[in-house]
Amino acid sequence: MQSGSGDDRKVETMRERIEQNRIIWGLLLMVYVSLFVGGHIPHGKILVLATVVLTLVWYLMLGHFRILFVYPLPLIHLLLFMIFCFASSLWALYPRLAVSKTKDLLWVLITTLLVSLVCMSRASVEKILRLVMWTGYLISVYAFLFYGVKNVLEALGKQRISNDAMNANTLGMSIAYAIIIQVYLILKERKIRWYIVFLIPSFLVLAVSESRKAFLLLVAGAGLLILMKNASDPKRFKRVTRFGLILILGVVALVVASRMPMFAGIIRRLETFLNFFSGEGKIDNSTLNRVKLIELGVEIWREHPLLGIGMDNARMIGGEVFNKGEYYLHNNYMELLADGGLIGFLLYYSMPFLLLTRAVRQQRRWVEDDAMICVILLLLMLVLDVGFVSYDSRTNYLLYLAIYIEFRNKHTDKDKILRESGDLT
Repeated sequence: MQSGSGDDRKVETMRERIEQNRIIWGLLLMVYVSLFVGGHIPHGKILVLATVVLTLVWYLMLGHFRILFVYPLPLIHLLLFMIFCFASSLWALYPRLAVSKTKDLLWVLITTLLVSLVCMSRASVEKILRLVMWTGYLISVYAFLFYGVKNVLEALGKQRISNDAMNANTLGMSIAYAIIIQVYLILKERKIRWYIVFLIPSFLVLAVSESRKAFLLLVAGAGLLILMKNASDPKRFKRVTRFGLILILGVVALVVASRMPMFAGIIRRLETFLNFFSGEGKIDNSTLNRVKLIELGVEIWREHPLLGIGMDNARMIGGEVFNKGEYYLHNNYMELLADGGLIGFLLYYSMPFLLLTRAVRQQRRWVEDDAMICVILLLLMLVLDVGFVSYDSRTNYLLYLAIYIEFRNKHTDKDKILRESGDLT
C-alpha cells in the first residue's frame, strides 16, 4: 500500500509539472496557430507537423517518457464521429470528399488529444480558455500583417476582406471568442493585463471581416457574461440596480458602435439580414441564399433521411444548384442532416447536448467564473450553428473539452482523475 501511495504521489507530481509548464502551453499555442495559417503560407504543412512533433517530444521529456492519460468523453466522441465520417465514403455521392473531411477531423483529433494529455483537472479549464484567447489574438495579428495595416484601415466600413489569409467568418469567430474570454478574465481577476493591447488589431480585423455571426457572438457573449457575473451578487437591490445600469450601458454602446465607421459594414449586413424578417427594405443576396440553402438541405435530408449523401457532399449539390463549383449549406444543423442523415446529426450533437444536460444538473455552480463562461459559450455555439458549419472546428472541441472538465463531476479533483488514468507505457 505504501508503495502504491508513493507511486500515486509521483504521478501527481508529474502531472502537476506538466500541467503547469509554460513551454508546453506555448507549444500547444504554436500548434493551433500554425493550423489556422498553415494552409496559406509556404511549407505550412511542414510547420504544422513540426509543431505537433515538438509538442509531443517535450511532453514526453517532461513526463520522463511516460504517458499518463485519461479518456475524456469529447475525445471518444470525436473519434467515433471521425469513423462515421470515413464510413460515409462507402455510400457518398463523392467519396473523396468524405475521405478528405476525415483527414480534417483527424487533425482535430490529434490537436485535441495533445491538449487532453496536458489537462487533467479543473485547474486546466482556464488554461484551455487562455489557449483559445491567444490563438484568436495571434491569428488576428497575422491577418493584420497579411493584408497590411494600410489596406485594413482603408477597408474599414467600406469593403469586406478576402478569404486569402483564411475564411473571414472563421477569422471573425476566433477573434470574438478571444475578446469574450478577455472580458471574462478581466471580470474574474478584477485587473487589466498588458495583453489587452491585442484588442486593437483584433477589433480592426473583426470589423473588416464583416462577420455578422462574430459580431453577434461578441455582443451576446460579453453581455451575458457581464450580466451573469453581476447576477451572482447576494444583495437583490444591487443585482437589480447593476442589471439596469448594464442594460442601459449596453444599449448606449450598441448605438455608439452602430455610428462608428469601422463597424458600418457589419451593421449594414445586419440590417439587410433583419429586413428578411421585417419584410421591409433591401435583403442581401447572402441572406436569400442561406434561406434557399436551408430548403435544399431539407430536401436532401428527406431523400436520404438516415445516412445522408456522405460527409461534406452537400457542398457539391449546393454548387450545382447555385451554379458554383462548391457551396456548402452555411448551417451546421442542415449540413449534418444532409451529409450524415439523422444518424450523423445525432452522433455529433450528442456531445454538446450531453454537456448541456450536465450543466443544467449543476446549475447552482453557474455563478462560478469558469462554469459561467462555459455555459455561455456552449449555448452560443448551439445558437450560432444555425448560420455556421462548425462540426470540424478545432476551437469547438477545445471548448467541449473545457466544458467537460468543468462539469465532469461536482467533486472532481486531481486525485480522483489520477486514479482513473492509465500508464500507457
